[in-house]
Amino acid sequence: MPISGLMIKVILVVNIEKFKIMDYKKLLGDIINAIPQSITPTNKKGTNAEICDKIQQTAISIGHPFQTFRDQCVYCYTGNHWVSIDDFDLKIFLREALGRMTNNMVEASQREVVEGLFKQFPYTVMGLAVEQDKEKINFQNGTFNLKTGRLEQHLYLDYFRYVLPYPYNLNATCQMFMKYLDRVLPDKDAQKVLAEYIGWIFTPLKLEKVLFLYGSGKNGKSVFVDIVEALLGKENISHESLSDMCGENGDRSRANLSGKLLNTCSDVAPNAFSGDIFKRIASGEPISTRQLYKDVATLTDYAKMLFCLNELPRTNDKSNGYFRRFLIVPFKVQIPKSEVDPKLAEKIVSTELPGIMNWVLEGRKRLITQSGFTESSLCQKQLEEYRYGSGVRKKVNLILPDGFKL
Repeated sequence: MPISGLMIKVILVVNIEKFKIMDYKKLLGDIINAIPQSITPTNKKGTNAEICDKIQQTAISIGHPFQTFRDQCVYCYTGNHWVSIDDFDLKIFLREALGRMTNNMVEASQREVVEGLFKQFPYTVMGLAVEQDKEKINFQNGTFNLKTGRLEQHLYLDYFRYVLPYPYNLNATCQMFMKYLDRVLPDKDAQKVLAEYIGWIFTPLKLEKVLFLYGSGKNGKSVFVDIVEALLGKENISHESLSDMCGENGDRSRANLSGKLLNTCSDVAPNAFSGDIFKRIASGEPISTRQLYKDVATLTDYAKMLFCLNELPRTNDKSNGYFRRFLIVPFKVQIPKSEVDPKLAEKIVSTELPGIMNWVLEGRKRLITQSGFTESSLCQKQLEEYRYGSGVRKKVNLILPDGFKL
């Protein structure tokens, strides 16, 4: 049964605090417990569609409707966001629900019965393909409306597939984080680029960029990645490499980008990869994906890209369209061993996430005003070196006569 706003809107308003944080397995258990026992379906056993509809009606009645999204996965509304249900867990849920409904677990556990419900359920709860609202950000204490500057209640109609793991706090600061950033990346324009890129996640802008944090080890870039992953929530991060996403079986790797805010990876193989697929991902264009045992799906709303690497990737694509999608932030400051704090990210994350998000929101605001990223001479120089090769210039200069230089 498709979702009806009138059926569950009031329920969500009343129960918003109760379901603020909930493990989805507990949530599924609550739905099962809400199903009246020993129901006799429309006919003696009931068709798969009738049984699935009864389960959806029960879920709606307690404020936790199901819906199949564009990626062909079944989601359940927790009270503050939609969460994807693993196929195995969904089968267990359907078996338990049917067993309670018919008071016959033996029959409900038969393979053909479970498989029949599993195949039908996504069609019963299929709804309109609606994208997440990019003018709002979903926090633990509500949804922050970026247009009005107000904190609103969680609503299923926002279709958020994430919730940030901390509350919104307008007055929060991040002094420890800024001190760290000033040490490892003194260039202020490059700092702005970082804030703008994370802020870009929460906009509908089409900017066609992939962020690369570049530099040799012990320069603080991995600390930044750890902080950003905590800022966005570990469950909202994917970890797919460029070579996997752009490789021969990349459709399966790309499927893991669905519903994620950011994809991070520090294992970027220097080998050449498909520049065409890279450009599509960087541009946020629809990409084909395939999950195991599922049909091919097309993703239109998926993770932005952040790669942390010591060596920039090689490619067979030498076009301007390829290189203009690179946003390279070089981390060139080598941190002495005496200054290295292995728990720095942990210290910052434990106290400053709301403040760091305010830093990101400033970057988002700047990004929209500028209609693009801040121009950083440091980043531009690094991009030119990547494209044209500083090593080539050095070798040529060695053989030129004195006084001549490229």
